[in-house]
Order: sequence, then structure tokens, then C-alpha cells
Amino acid sequence: MLSRSLFIIPFICIGTSGFMFPMKNVAFLKSNLNESPTLLSSTKATFDYALIFDCDGVIIETEELHRLAYNAAFQEAGLLIEGNPVEWSVEYYDILQNTVGGGKNKMFYHFRNTTKAFPTSKGNKVPAPETAEEQQSLIDSLQDNKTNLYKELIKEKAEPRPGVIQLMDEAIADPKCAVGVCSASTKAAVTKVLDVTLGEERRNSLDVCLLGDGKFITFNFLN
Repeated sequence: MLSRSLFIIPFICIGTSGFMFPMKNVAFLKSNLNESPTLLSSTKATFDYALIFDCDGVIIETEELHRLAYNAAFQEAGLLIEGNPVEWSVEYYDILQNTVGGGKNKMFYHFRNTTKAFPTSKGNKVPAPETAEEQQSLIDSLQDNKTNLYKELIKEKAEPRPGVIQLMDEAIADPKCAVGVCSASTKAAVTKVLDVTLGEERRNSLDVCLLGDGKFITFNFLN
């Protein structure tokens, strides 16, 4: 069974095991991927608590994989600033990922605040974007490619952190506890992580998944 101490704490409890909070009298959001979220009455849920896992750093250690994927995307795009390739060191990314949430925001922060210049592309063949629309287009393109590269790295290297699967299975088996995942990462990235680390059966046992690109996926009890 889950530790009793997890159930008696009446407020959000954050740690490497995720966080838990009371669910009574809480309305739930429900949405299909092509629809706007709508409120669903809590009377349809019979849970007393929810155990919500973050993905990066909780289910698996992924920050280094994110960094490698960003650098690979920068390299494939041929990004240069004053003739130097764009590359994030381990030390810099550690600061960045603890300062700025979301991949696109990290890149905007880097170019606007750290380098104070947007890069040229394809080895100086494409000039640096000047308008807000051009800058957004570059960031969107980089993020899309980074996500694809990250998914390949996940497929090769991802392993769940010790104890996470056991805790999740115990929570899933408890009829009073809803279980889900909340992440600032995109749907594509998180789905790949869950497929590799949890497996299809366990992933389908989750009740909800809240994602950084605005996606809200419901599984069991809201379907």
C-alpha cells in the first residue's frame, strides 16, 4: 500500500515521487485534443486524492537528453552568432532549465537575454530573423526538430528512476487515488517518455495527463 503519510497531508506535497493533493469537491477539466477544455462535475469522480507525477527529473532523468537534443537541432539548422555555433553547455543548461520553463521560452531567453542576438541559419546562408514573426518561425522550427531528436534519444536511453514504477502501480491499484502526469514538455515528447518508461498498459491506466503545449489528455475515469 501507499505510505499513510502521503494521504494525511492536506496540501500539495512536492518531491521526487510527484505531488499529491485532495480531490474532493474539485471540478475536473475534460477535453478531446481538438476541443477546448470544459468543466466536468466532480460527482463523476470518486477519488479522494490524486498523485501527479512530473515527467522530467521525476519519472526519468531527462535534462541531459533535452540539452543534447537542443544542441543537435542547433547544429542541424547551422545556427551561428558572430561566426560561432550555438551550443548550450552542461553548466549553462543547468542554469537555464532552472530559470526558464518551456523549450521555446528557453530559446527566446537565450537569444534575447544571453546572446542578445538571434542567429543566422545554414552556416550564414540565411540571415538572422528580424521581425517578431520571423523569430517565432525560427523558434517553432527548432522546437519541432528538437522534439523529434529528443524522441529518438528517449527511445535509446530512457529508464525510469528507481522506485517510481512501484509507487505508481500502488497508486493505480488504490481506488481512492487518481494518478496522472503533469509536464511542461510537449505532447509528443511526453508521450514518447511514457511509452518507453511506463509501457502501454500502465500508461492507459493513468487518469489524466496535463502538458505544456496546452494539451489535456484524459484516460480512464473521464472517458
